[in-house]
Amino acid sequence: MNLEIVKQKIAAAQQHENMYHGLTVALKRIATAQGAAPTEQVLVMAHAAVMKYIESVPQLLDHAYTQAKKEGTLDNIGPVFDAISNYFAQDFDIIPDQLGMVGLCDDAYLAHSLMEHVSSDYNKKTGRPLLAHDISAINQWIRGLIGEPHATLLDGIVKTTLNGPDLQKVIQQLVGMQRFQPVTWNTPDPIYGNASVEEIAKTRLGTMGIF
Repeated sequence: MNLEIVKQKIAAAQQHENMYHGLTVALKRIATAQGAAPTEQVLVMAHAAVMKYIESVPQLLDHAYTQAKKEGTLDNIGPVFDAISNYFAQDFDIIPDQLGMVGLCDDAYLAHSLMEHVSSDYNKKTGRPLLAHDISAINQWIRGLIGEPHATLLDGIVKTTLNGPDLQKVIQQLVGMQRFQPVTWNTPDPIYGNASVEEIAKTRLGTMGIF
């Protein structure tokens, strides 16, 4: 996994957003197109949530990578990490990275979705999720933000990656391991007013008319 390229792409997107405010403009346009009339406070919250969603990817991957290496399952789960870093490396993917933070929404969704599904599969087999927080609600909100047909194309990449035999093997290997520590999304977080991920997606961001 090339985590450095993920960090570099996010840093470049942050700089782009600081200069052009493309994500702010996009959120306003999407809300208007959905017939919603969010307040300025809601738009600020939505902007912060999307930024956090994208910026948290390196932390999410680094923690998962470290744990997989510790448990000796890195060779098997490697294709998941590779799929994520390879997608980040592409400048012209489903949403071009030249659009800054808007252009990384698809990259971040792919990363979070893959981690969510791995955690869910593990939870079904053991009763213990790998992720400390349920990120399904925020993933669904970001999916709605990305829109069709892009979201379905991304889901196809997720499904193809998850169906690989190596990933299914690693899930089986992890089932009996008690010392595998869950990955955290670091919530509640002050940037959201110490709200839970579910509250952020369904209650606050729901007023954007997307979720």
